[in-house]
Amino acid sequence: MLPLLTSCCTASVERPSTSHPKQVCRISIDSDNARTSIVPGHVQQGKADGGRQLQSATFLVKYDCNLNCKFCLNDWRGKKRPNDELAFEQQKQALQKLRDAGVRHVTFTGGEPTLHPRIADLIRHAHSLGMTTLLQTNGTRITDEFLRAVQSFIGGIQVSLEGLRDEQKAISRVDCFDGIVANMRKIKQHGIKLFTNFTITKLNKHCLKDYLALLDDIGVDVASFTRLYPAGRAIDNWQELVISGEEYAAFLRELKEIEKTSKTRIYLAGPTDTAFLLDNGLDFSAATCSAGRNEIAINPNGDILPCPSWNKPVGNIVKTDVKAAWEQGFLADLGEQHDGTQGCMLARARSKTELEPPVVGEQALKATSL
Repeated sequence: MLPLLTSCCTASVERPSTSHPKQVCRISIDSDNARTSIVPGHVQQGKADGGRQLQSATFLVKYDCNLNCKFCLNDWRGKKRPNDELAFEQQKQALQKLRDAGVRHVTFTGGEPTLHPRIADLIRHAHSLGMTTLLQTNGTRITDEFLRAVQSFIGGIQVSLEGLRDEQKAISRVDCFDGIVANMRKIKQHGIKLFTNFTITKLNKHCLKDYLALLDDIGVDVASFTRLYPAGRAIDNWQELVISGEEYAAFLRELKEIEKTSKTRIYLAGPTDTAFLLDNGLDFSAATCSAGRNEIAINPNGDILPCPSWNKPVGNIVKTDVKAAWEQGFLADLGEQHDGTQGCMLARARSKTELEPPVVGEQALKATSL
């Protein structure tokens, strides 16, 4: 399971005219943010003043996956598989509870969600409850039958394509590139919005130009680029995967240059500290962290999480009141300690990257045990 398109809001950055951007940069939530236009009918992520408001959920419907990605967020991989997935009727009830708590958009993922025998029914059910939907998939198991079943009920499909043939195989540890590309073309043929996700690592940062040329040829609507999160299997493979802050800035500069001629819309999906962007002269509207601000995640067993990367349950949707979990305890504390623009709060708490400073002192994530 990979970082998601819908896991963050988007912040617009006003570049200051001083040499001290951290002190004077002005941040606002963009009311016409990329998420609203990327996912048809999607509600705005948060109020104009950045206030806390639960609106989006990521539903991890399966533990299982047919790939073996080196940065999979499922930290059970390589261990004994859990056997506590919610039953189908419980998943339907969970969607109703999310809707009752104010959720207007749900992203279905996993594991690999297309391994769920009734994933099309879950998508249709969420749509019947008035929620917009997105499927995040590795793209290997997309069929015409599935696409016909969901095409009138889904806002889009995001495929995790981590580079060209060699990069995809190195990261997923399966020779799956050709099948994924063929299935991406199928999605377009069925008139469904097609998005991609690319997690930026040492193994794929070199192939950006050819990668985007491929996406242009396929007709991808939006290409998302996500920073590496210190979670799941990425922890075990951290030194092999993680890039420095300098390398990340260089990647984004190359991305900005290619964007000038690319037909594919580009979206910086991984939450990046706005001060980091300004300090490096990077003119991006960047995703912001929604943990405790606008979003929750639901694990396959029903556990309620701050986000798909942060495996810290605050209850279980089978027996926990979602609104109560949102309005008090860890999620409330977390949401009050950031406005989304400081980058990934999990990365800050774990002090694993050069993209944002760690959270320290009395304002540290006091409710966090990592």
